[in-house]
Amino acid sequence: MPAAGIWREVTYVEGRAQPQPLPCYAFTVVNENEEKGLAVNRPGTPSEPGHPRDYKIIVNGQERAVSADALSFEEVVSLAFDPVPTGPYVLITVSFRHADQKPAEGTLTAGASVKIKNRTVFSVTATDKS
Repeated sequence: MPAAGIWREVTYVEGRAQPQPLPCYAFTVVNENEEKGLAVNRPGTPSEPGHPRDYKIIVNGQERAVSADALSFEEVVSLAFDPVPTGPYVLITVSFRHADQKPAEGTLTAGASVKIKNRTVFSVTATDKS
């Protein structure tokens, strides 16, 4: 049995086919969309419409995967707490850093959103002023 790898069949004069290894070459695959100048979905580039990209973010020290380019205050809070703390005296604070915007760090307020990238970090705290 031949060793693992990529093989092609080569027929010899006797009519018998013998497996022969393919030569190993470094090459780049060119997509027809690249030839037309269209965006191509590759790691580190924005995704094409209909092909969401997953981002790995950190929320309160835990890695989470999201597919949105931006997250709202409410979405970040729901990623941090399950269930979300409620009550008349509950105050939730969301801070972020390493975002894909300027400023890249700051505080997120209710109703606002932040543009994210891989490894964007969120710190979410809930305090009860009783």
